[in-house]
Amino acid sequence: MRLFSKWIAIWVKIALHPSEQTILELSESPEAQSRIAYLWIFIVGVLFSASSAVAYEIPNSLRLPLITLLLLSIFSGGMLTLSFTASILIKQWIAKRLGGTGEDFKAAYIFAALYSPFAFLSSIFVLLGTIPAMQVFSGLIIGAAFLYNLALQIKTIKIVNNFGWKEAAISVMIPFAGILAVCSFAFIGFGVM
Repeated sequence: MRLFSKWIAIWVKIALHPSEQTILELSESPEAQSRIAYLWIFIVGVLFSASSAVAYEIPNSLRLPLITLLLLSIFSGGMLTLSFTASILIKQWIAKRLGGTGEDFKAAYIFAALYSPFAFLSSIFVLLGTIPAMQVFSGLIIGAAFLYNLALQIKTIKIVNNFGWKEAAISVMIPFAGILAVCSFAFIGFGVM
């Protein structure tokens, strides 16, 4: 339990006080290891997936067995961890091409510390979204949290790689634009069929 409270303290610190000093302090911490980052992402991935499955089941009355939901949540947590890893490596690869000097494990640790509390809160708001009166509010909160997290990612890349805002924004937005384009083309492609 003590370990979990330590993690919560780190998440709260970076989410509520994302100063340059906080990011530098956390990235230079001896606990800034990629394995901790991946564990955080896996845990919040399982929680988010489980809450999404429950939120989907409530209005649709699918009644999937609990073991099926658990296995799907674990699989989703693993897939989120893999996509998180790929995202960090791509952002850091672009950053290094633009003159960045940061280390991948530091970026992974900070990104996980940023993403974990937002994913955890999003899982709560997904459940609240099953209440008709809360749907718009939940959507707005999740959207605002996404934009805040995106801004913090740019700030993190800037600090970890020790370069300017323009290079940091490019490093974060190119992968984001690529994912958005792929999803848009898939949506259009499946919509036409």
